[in-house]
Amino acid sequence: MTAPAHKPTGAERRRSERVFLQVAIYVQGVTPDGHAFREKTKTLAVNAHGGLIHLAVDVRAGDTVTVTVLRGQRQLNFKLTLGEAAEANL
Repeated sequence: MTAPAHKPTGAERRRSERVFLQVAIYVQGVTPDGHAFREKTKTLAVNAHGGLIHLAVDVRAGDTVTVTVLRGQRQLNFKLTLGEAAEANL
């Protein structure tokens, strides 16, 4: 009899180490019901491949949003995945 397969946790699946860092950003995109949104928020954590944010607006996994870093006005597009408590993972 074999042991059940180990399901990796988020931290084990992560490709790079997460750093808890707050960076002021704007997130803009389209809600599931088709309304455009632009929300000022901040990162909760970042890593080399994305980050963790909380949004007040409803979003879906697979949606693409544009993130603008307020300092320097750099814009990047991200595809969303959803984590625990419906936090958006970039």
